[in-house]
Amino acid sequence: NLVVSASTEAPGPSHQILVIDCSGSMYYVMAETRNIIKKMLSVAEYNNPQHLISVISYSSKGTARVHFSRVPVTDVMSTNSKFQVEIDKLQANGLTCISDGLALAEPLIKDEATAISLHSDGYANHLSPASERQALMAISERLGGNANVFINTIAYSDYSDFGMLCDIANKGSGTCVRARTVKDVYDALVGTAELLTKSRVPSMEFVSSKEG
Repeated sequence: NLVVSASTEAPGPSHQILVIDCSGSMYYVMAETRNIIKKMLSVAEYNNPQHLISVISYSSKGTARVHFSRVPVTDVMSTNSKFQVEIDKLQANGLTCISDGLALAEPLIKDEATAISLHSDGYANHLSPASERQALMAISERLGGNANVFINTIAYSDYSDFGMLCDIANKGSGTCVRARTVKDVYDALVGTAELLTKSRVPSMEFVSSKEG
């Protein structure tokens, strides 16, 4: 007889890199964006305590920065953590250079399943739309060549360059979401975190038994 037993492994390490638009046009939604990120992280912590989080912000050319990288979500969500303070520091100012933010994500990628969540509410225009498109397509193609990585993009408004964001997501084997409400943004982030959690398949054990 063949006895089949199924066991669900605890989710392994996964990594979500949040690349946040902090250009001036995000001014009126930045407070909500900070709150949404922290709410999403609470869900991610519940689903997979081994989940790693990185946060990058971008605005004008040369101002992108990594606020923290590859930090376990349990550490991020600990009471009064310095990582939540960094999230609270996200402020809207300047123009839009998406390529700077996406480029900073590349060296943070290791061997685990990795999702890049790229947020934008406008057009990549600094230094110019043409130079931005060229840079973004090159970065997206490099990232798309990594089987462990996918890029989901979130367009915050109807004024976003939805076509560009779709192109980035397509090259990065991800999806583009047009988020017209706060709930849409939240759902997109939680969906990405849950997809990473499900990246490991339940294990199946096959045991041969003899009846005497």
